Amino acid sequence: MKTKVRKNRPFMLYLISRMMNRFGDSIDVFLLSWLVYGLSGSASLSALAVGINYVPTILLQPFVGAYVENIPKRRVLALTDMGRALLVAVFLILHLTDSLSAEVLIAGTFLISTLEAFSSPAASAAIAGLLKKEEYDSGISMNMGCSRVMELVGTGAAGLLIALVGSSGALLADMTCFAVSALLMSRVRIAGDVRVRNAEGTETAAQRGATYLHSLRDGMRFIPTSKPMILTTAVAAFLNIAVTPFNALQTALVQETYGRGSRTLSAMGICVTAGMILSAALYSAVTGGRHAKWAEKLSIDRLLVLCGIMTGSYYLVLAMLGRVVLADAAFYAVLFAASVIFGLVVGLSNTAVSVFLMRMVPSSYMARATAVLNAGCTATVPLTSFVISGICTRADVVSVFFGMAALVILAAVAMAFTGALKLLRDPDARNEKAPA
Repeated sequence: MKTKVRKNRPFMLYLISRMMNRFGDSIDVFLLSWLVYGLSGSASLSALAVGINYVPTILLQPFVGAYVENIPKRRVLALTDMGRALLVAVFLILHLTDSLSAEVLIAGTFLISTLEAFSSPAASAAIAGLLKKEEYDSGISMNMGCSRVMELVGTGAAGLLIALVGSSGALLADMTCFAVSALLMSRVRIAGDVRVRNAEGTETAAQRGATYLHSLRDGMRFIPTSKPMILTTAVAAFLNIAVTPFNALQTALVQETYGRGSRTLSAMGICVTAGMILSAALYSAVTGGRHAKWAEKLSIDRLLVLCGIMTGSYYLVLAMLGRVVLADAAFYAVLFAASVIFGLVVGLSNTAVSVFLMRMVPSSYMARATAVLNAGCTATVPLTSFVISGICTRADVVSVFFGMAALVILAAVAMAFTGALKLLRDPDARNEKAPA
């Protein structure tokens, strides 16, 4: 099946474009987090920046998804990549002139997130238009695996770029990645884009407005009418809550608590991403023909519970490393091994959820439904970040991680014992129809 997907040239060109996007994005996340903390010296402000970064997804994506559904996805993805390249260019100019501040970076990342609010539903709809149903498992696992590879390379490159050529050189590399991604995406042919483009030329402004409102209404109605979608959104929200403190405080943890530099932070990110890469290969192998019977043991409900337990355990390990004095060799062995396992479990659950949604949501609803779902589950991220930001004014990072370890593990165990997620294994639930 993988060979068949590799012969799908539009999908492969799309895949290369998204790989460049993910490479730039991983540099972006690492570099901007590093710069915000370096310019402010505040763990609280770093957590606040993460929360602000998610606001556009929550406020805009439910409305943007309906709009994106009715315009060419290639155009949306190419323009948003070019927009990100231009924003990074502004950061670079300000940095070279010593005018860059933490406040400017936070405002700029807010604009970047606004562009992502458009690109995320467009990307989901584009994959649905590029892959046939029989290519979903292999195509999605390949897409996620390649994305994780580029995250791995980008995360490692970010630390090295900062060390070798400074933040300016890293910003230049980041800008180039998004520009190349935009150029490649402009050449991708996506099924359905021609029909959308033709409809654009024949509709009046009033008709386009009516079409948008109709699409928005149907997108808003789809998730509430599907119990598995409601449950998936709730669990995704829980998992977002669970990983947010790590995303918000990892720089402060490494610098303040561990007393290490950018290379340790970069290496930790590499290990997490390496685990995600392994997860894509494992998922593809398990769902393949010879090993399909193993898929029952990796059902989505069990994966999500496991992800919660392992996320809590990861927090426990990170916190203990801040309290227990170890030799460097032992410290790095524990930190990196735990990070790989964490990435493996999170990657498995992400891939399973993506395939689940691709099979359950009609392609004509993909941009709208995923936009509403993303907004709903992402709403927990800034709320959690704002809470963490307040807690960090009174408690250190290690104490926060101990608290999150206990909360996340208890919640995951409760879901396992109550069987709250078994509905996701119901094959009939996956065949629910979109609202008329």
